[in-house]
Amino acid sequence: MLKRHIIIVMVLVTVIFLFSGCQIWKQSKLDRSWGSSFEAARSNQIMNSHGGTASAPVTGLDGSSAKAVVEQYRGKLKKAAATQ
Repeated sequence: MLKRHIIIVMVLVTVIFLFSGCQIWKQSKLDRSWGSSFEAARSNQIMNSHGGTASAPVTGLDGSSAKAVVEQYRGKLKKAAATQ
């Protein structure tokens, strides 16, 4: 009786392995779209995809104004760290 149950279980396990092995060739929906959300997020974060080809001068703050802004920012950080 026990031997018969063992044989039935072995046959069922073998059948399950055979049918699950056939699923390897079938591509799932997850496999078809693997990495697409990463690619979409990365492409959405690119501000100017042709940035290296533009030869226009850079616009923004001049050096002395930028230095003053950075020094003011660092001073506020020091004050905030001292109050904590």
